[in-house]
Amino acid sequence: MSEREPAGSIIERFRGTQWESPPPAPPPRPSRGGPVVVLVVAILAISGLVFGVVVVLPGLIGSPAPTHVVAYPDVTPRVPDSIRVLDAFWAVARDPELSYHLEGSGSSHAEGFDASFELTLDVSGDDFTGTVNSIGGAGLAEYVRFDGVVYVRPEGGEWGGLRTREAIFRQVPFMGLDGRRELVYDASLVDGGEALHRLVTTDFYAPSVERMLDVSLLPLRPDSRALELIVTDEGVPVRATFTCLLEGSLVDGIPRFEGTAEYEFSRFGEPVVIQTPVP
Repeated sequence: MSEREPAGSIIERFRGTQWESPPPAPPPRPSRGGPVVVLVVAILAISGLVFGVVVVLPGLIGSPAPTHVVAYPDVTPRVPDSIRVLDAFWAVARDPELSYHLEGSGSSHAEGFDASFELTLDVSGDDFTGTVNSIGGAGLAEYVRFDGVVYVRPEGGEWGGLRTREAIFRQVPFMGLDGRRELVYDASLVDGGEALHRLVTTDFYAPSVERMLDVSLLPLRPDSRALELIVTDEGVPVRATFTCLLEGSLVDGIPRFEGTAEYEFSRFGEPVVIQTPVP
């Protein structure tokens, strides 16, 4: 009896029969140069870039354009001189206790009439003390206005007093300026190296001519009354020029009248002592 050959593996025993195991599938073909990997990397890079833009610039992608520009928070917009200087002046002039020194002179002319004046006053609110020289009129006199009473002492005379609210004896409102619509900004200028500003009156300006020119007139309405006021950058008055014109009428027998006055201001805010004069 011959020896049997070893059976071998199960796969070998069934080879060639119907129970033979199917051959294994061939391995997948290797990629040539990896374009798929490159494409995936590119997609990831682009996605990251877009995401980064969205994070860094929110509102620029997928949002409407901004409708305004954000201003610099530490920069204050500059107010034009036409507004700033006028506001500063009114803040000074409207002080009910405004104190300053005033020097003035002027003249008036009409047919058969010539008059002039010089004055120096220390003013505090609506009170004042000083001298007025009405050349061609009452002459030199001392004046004090205190608590609604005007005291006058002509040169070489005695003190006399009169309680009155007549405009000719008042200093309020300042230069007869009664409201903001009466004054506008005109221009800037440089005087002695200092930056100044010119303010001029409008047609609404209607001060007492008697007060501005130290002259008594019939109750006639002038054709024009104008004030040119020079102020500092802080709105403090430096000087002023007042002009008045009445054209007159031959038919109505009204003579032509013209008057001018110059004023200079100083010592704003300095204390002024005003009291009832001793007889």
